[in-house]
Parts: sequence; C-alpha cells; structure tokens
Amino acid sequence: FNGLEPHKIARLQKDAASAFARFCREVKSVEAFLAQEGFGISEDAVSAEISLVENLVKPAKQESDVHRKAVSITGDLVTNFTIPRLQRLYKVAEKLRAGPTPRIIQTAAEPIRLAYEAMQKHECRNRGGQHALATLANLNWMPTSVPEQLPLFYYLTVARLRTAILRRLTQGELRLFKHQHSVADLEVFLLTTALLTHNE
Repeated sequence: FNGLEPHKIARLQKDAASAFARFCREVKSVEAFLAQEGFGISEDAVSAEISLVENLVKPAKQESDVHRKAVSITGDLVTNFTIPRLQRLYKVAEKLRAGPTPRIIQTAAEPIRLAYEAMQKHECRNRGGQHALATLANLNWMPTSVPEQLPLFYYLTVARLRTAILRRLTQGELRLFKHQHSVADLEVFLLTTALLTHNE
C-alpha cells in the first residue's frame, strides 16, 4: 500500500470488498436477464469471470503483480468476458427494439424510460441517440450513488455519456481501450441501468 496510513488501508480494503460484492450481484443480474432473452451463458463461465475479478481485487504484493493484473484485465477479462457480454447485450437490444417497450423499461425511473422511448421514435439511430441524451440532460438524470469512495470519473454522468458516444477515438486510443462507443452502447446502458436499479 506504499506506506498509506492504516485507516486509509482499511478504507481501501472495505471499498474493494464492497465493490467486488456489487460486481458479483450485477454480473449475475445481467446474465440472468440475457438468459431470459435467449442469450445466456453457462454458470461455469459466470463463475470463471467472478473468480478472475476476485483475484484482481486482491492487493498486489510486488510490482510484477501489478503488471500481471493489467495484462489479465485487457487480455482476459475484457477480451473473454466483457466484450462478449456486450455483444450479447447488443443482440438483446436489437430484439427488444422490434417489439413493444420492454417491461424493464416500463418500470424504470422516468428519465431512463423517457430517454429509451425517445431513442426508439427515430428511424435514424444517431438522431435517436441525441434525443435520448437530451432527454436525460433535460430531466437532470444523475447516476445512483454507491457507498464506495470512487473518483468522479467513475460516474457515468450525462456529460460523460455524451462524450463517450459522440467522440471518435484515435487509432492509439482504440488499441488501448479496445472499444469505440456508439449509439448502440447508449441503448444497452439504458436497458442495463433500468435492470440494475430495479434489482437494488
């Protein structure tokens, strides 16, 4: 912990445990939703991801552990779990788009519901995304607070959503982050936010 005071170390450990527990709940909720829509994976695959993240949240004992974890995040977690889940979420979003407003959206908080509905009103997806972002901003939507002490950049405010979706990454940034956000990500964000806040 690089010489941190004991009370700060205790806080970090408490936040790490709390964040990991939240991650487990949310992954299981999203995977249950995907399975319900016909895009689930095996329980063993879910357990493998949770085990991987459990190892990642343990404190690094030496500098080589930090490097190993960084490689594991980009080379294993993102490649084998995060991106495939996102691809399945895209498919669910496309499936739900073809029918009536999903029940999970109907019971969502008003800003999320209205933003999703605004998005579906336009044949042009880009215009629909802009309408959805404007709706969230107009209704002063804010992310749900969590008990962990997180840097501000971890919170997906409307401004951060807009920047992520509208800004084009450079080739170097794309190699680093491995994903260019689009309107499809906003649609998935609205669905998963409705799901996760409903399950809290």
